[in-house]
Amino acid sequence: MSPENIYVRRSESSIDDPQKKAVTVMLRQGAGGKLEFDETLNLVFDHDSDEELTFMHVLQDHLLETYRLAGLTIETNPTSNLYIARLRTYKEHPIFRWAPPDAQLLAAGAKYNEYGLRDGPIPVTINTDDPGIMPTTLRTEFLLMAAAGHGLKPSADLDAWLAAIKQHGNAHFKQNHRSIWPATP
Repeated sequence: MSPENIYVRRSESSIDDPQKKAVTVMLRQGAGGKLEFDETLNLVFDHDSDEELTFMHVLQDHLLETYRLAGLTIETNPTSNLYIARLRTYKEHPIFRWAPPDAQLLAAGAKYNEYGLRDGPIPVTINTDDPGIMPTTLRTEFLLMAAAGHGLKPSADLDAWLAAIKQHGNAHFKQNHRSIWPATP
């Protein structure tokens, strides 16, 4: 099936009864056919075929490269992302795909550039999100990502990777924020 047909099929899918409003969509791998609605759980169960998953990965790689070339930065909030994206561990965080600690992981055909569409990492920052709800600090977020990076690739220099992310974050902040302190003569 062509990428265009996959996109059209995905966008034309609908729940049989449009009055049913789901709080959450549970996406499962496999050719499951039509959408299912569970009234008890208030969930929509959708399915992605292997073709659809491949299409989504190709599309994501294309968009990551487009964003990188446009000079965009992805702001990550690892603890918040863990809760919201329902990741099981920090090792699953997509920061390792967007800007891996080992550049070899982005070589054409490698783990994070399987289709050869990316020419480099997209800039990322590590931040905190909603300190009233997420029990973390910026220091903790960096420590968590360092711990998650251990064992991903032995040749990766995690300290250098995190220092580069921190340096980019500081430069990005200074470039895009106005000081709240009055200028001194």
